Amino acid sequence: ATYKKPLKEALSLFMKAICANAQNSQGYIGVAYLSLLVSDKKTARRYLEHVLKHVDDTSEDAKRLLEYIDTDTDESNEALNAEGNTETSVADVVRNTDSESQGGGAASTSESQKAESQ
Repeated sequence: ATYKKPLKEALSLFMKAICANAQNSQGYIGVAYLSLLVSDKKTARRYLEHVLKHVDDTSEDAKRLLEYIDTDTDESNEALNAEGNTETSVADVVRNTDSESQGGGAASTSESQKAESQ
């Protein structure tokens, strides 16, 4: 799909932000938001909970996104899937992006997995 390349670029920038300053919540929140865009609530929740536990326990953005995840219903997920979105993870999107930049994709994926394990 046409969204994969911009998503990969955005994910790469958020990962660079996390690596540059792990105490700034915005990189984590960005990855969480991208995860929600591809219906990967598990990854989004992991990043948002990390923010609240280890980076900024007062982050209103993280709290609001977690509240959205908690109140999101199966009906809205079905609506998203009916529009052509299928459940996938941000890492899947990066891995499956066309292989013109194989080196960058692998680095972004390993950075994603590294940050997710924190």
